[in-house]
Amino acid sequence: RSIVEKVTSSYSVERCRTAIKFRFCGQVLCNWLTDNFGKYAGGKYIMPWVYTLPEEYRQAILDGLFDSDGYRPKENEWRVTTISKKLAEGLRILGEVQGYSTTVFRTVPCEYRMIEGRKVTQKPCYMVAFSRNASRPHLTDAAHAWYRVRSAEPTGEIKTVYNLTVEDDNSYVADGIVVHNCQNLSIAGKRAGLDGKQSSLFFGRGAAADHHGDPCAE
Repeated sequence: RSIVEKVTSSYSVERCRTAIKFRFCGQVLCNWLTDNFGKYAGGKYIMPWVYTLPEEYRQAILDGLFDSDGYRPKENEWRVTTISKKLAEGLRILGEVQGYSTTVFRTVPCEYRMIEGRKVTQKPCYMVAFSRNASRPHLTDAAHAWYRVRSAEPTGEIKTVYNLTVEDDNSYVADGIVVHNCQNLSIAGKRAGLDGKQSSLFFGRGAAADHHGDPCAE
């Protein structure tokens, strides 16, 4: 209540069997929340300005999420489930900014489920796992984290794609993941491999892995 009262004095509290609901009364506050964090379960997201907040504020957002919608399967690990892909992507980035090792899993549950005596329609959901376990295989520096690709599955879809090329840097951001042009690995790129400029964008011909050691190597 003390935190809520710092935001607004117009609110109500309803105690349910499995939760405590806070209802805020204020159009300005409601508009700000929906503009910055979305609306409804499938429409939630995190605005980029959240990543620039002081560290303690960013951690407070995660802690609030862990306490309300998350759970702790083991020591130093937390998991949060959402049907919003944008929210899952935003939480993964926020976790990385805070120094967590993060993973996103997509699951497709059965169509219906009984919850508290109600028949509920289920949608595909995303589970975001946060870990402070230092033994997880990944490389990090001040700005990036590298993870091993667990699997790649063909979708069977045929789509038109476009390539934007600029001098020196052929990197892109897709769903919060930095990727780059793989032309040097193709026939069109004369199979230059890591000797090509595009393919050595991050690894510097393998120097990063050689310098840090490769915990991802099998």
